[in-house]
Amino acid sequence: MKTHLSTVFLLSFLLAAGPVRAQAGEWEPDYELISSTGRTLFRQYAPDAIRDRFDFASPGELASLFGMLRDALDGDSLSALADLQPAARQALAFLSALPQTQGVADWLSARLDYFDVAAEAERAIPRPVAPSIPDAPARPAQPAAKPGAPSSTPSGKSRADLARERYAENAQTWLRKLEKRPGPARAAALLPTVKAAFRANGVPEALVWQAEAESSFNPAAKSPVGARGLFQFMPATAREYGLALEPDDERLDPAKSAAAAARYLAVLHRRFGDWALALAAYNCGPARLSRALAKTGGRTFADVQSSLPAETRLYVPKIDALLQVRERTSLAAL
Repeated sequence: MKTHLSTVFLLSFLLAAGPVRAQAGEWEPDYELISSTGRTLFRQYAPDAIRDRFDFASPGELASLFGMLRDALDGDSLSALADLQPAARQALAFLSALPQTQGVADWLSARLDYFDVAAEAERAIPRPVAPSIPDAPARPAQPAAKPGAPSSTPSGKSRADLARERYAENAQTWLRKLEKRPGPARAAALLPTVKAAFRANGVPEALVWQAEAESSFNPAAKSPVGARGLFQFMPATAREYGLALEPDDERLDPAKSAAAAARYLAVLHRRFGDWALALAAYNCGPARLSRALAKTGGRTFADVQSSLPAETRLYVPKIDALLQVRERTSLAAL
């Protein structure tokens, strides 16, 4: 009985086979078309030994890959991001090869850093490898734990887990990663318009670099859950802040999208009191941030960071680093 190709092999094969049409409707990849086209190409070009052992993945398995990437970003485990880093890189290579999926590619490109930094933290502070049971020597009796030295942290995470989180969330980690990266090619043409929109709405113009973290400065970027534009507005939030979706989607208009993002950021800043918390609320939602603040009793982003989704915990330090690299300022200085 044939087994299915692994995700990484599957995406590598599609990339090598050449572009196919892979977009259905407004934003969601057409997994049925990708699967059927891939199966045809696989049967034509894969070596006999591979064809005898594998079959091409089903539409459901393809959809599962993108679902896992989204779930890891929305979850609370940086280890999940690290585990999915190879698949995220392969997915980006595949999406970037198809003109029809370039918008989704730019959404993923803006988030690949989170997978990379989580994987870097795993390399810096490796997970312990348990010895195999047959080879494990008898363990001597362990001395009783000293008072005041608990074996686990109050969060239930190991000290190594917490150390990896601190590494990934650290400002210096993000500065090292971004300090030599050139700005997105599209940014130069868009910056005057976007900065003017932020100034007009009383928001520090340096925060326009949020668009690099949201969309790689692609006005047509679109997420697999329906967010679109430079600042990745979901439909409901877009309407709330004055963007029409019909007959033309104004989320794709850089000036209108930037003005809406500035208005939203201004509202969040008034509600939460500083720009780091405003950005966190922009990313994970103000209700989710409010619950985390209430649960922890925190007042700053640092107080609540560990209680937020994995993407949000890395999103704010990434934007802070971008401000330092692009504008020679910081969130604390705004």
